[in-house]
Amino acid sequence: MRVFRIIFSHPESTTQKAFKFRFFSSKMVCIFCKIATGETPSEKIYEDAKFIAFLDIRPGTEGQTLVIPKKHYGSYVFDMPEKDYIEILKVARKVGKQLDKALGADRTCLVLEGLEIDHAHVRCILTTKIALSPFCQTPGKRLQSCSSRQGKRLGQICERFVEAAIAGST
Repeated sequence: MRVFRIIFSHPESTTQKAFKFRFFSSKMVCIFCKIATGETPSEKIYEDAKFIAFLDIRPGTEGQTLVIPKKHYGSYVFDMPEKDYIEILKVARKVGKQLDKALGADRTCLVLEGLEIDHAHVRCILTTKIALSPFCQTPGKRLQSCSSRQGKRLGQICERFVEAAIAGST
């Protein structure tokens, strides 16, 4: 891995900010490629000729799953060939529906971020109607950390979300 140091400065400022950017070399060994070939163990829950889905080792929610192509593509999925891009989304949908059924989730959200591992992947995150974001609090309470108009609006949205979730579960 090569690390580059880039200095940013504003013409009217006397300060400079340095940022380190890491560029992955094509010679580096990709952990997802190792999982796809079976060289590195994983908890596989789906596999076909072109794709594999396995449980995330650092899940944000129970059952969080990663869907990857067996062939290495960079993490910016929009650069994948269109056919493979469409296929990975179809596999993620199939896996998501299986996860919903198996673990009782109301839905599975898909995230295509491409920030941590330089290998195309879709993150499947299970959610329930009652799963609240960190900003939501019980009805009647406002966000303690934010007193702005936006914070009050977020509190109102969260209250409505909770009320709708409770009404939908009865």
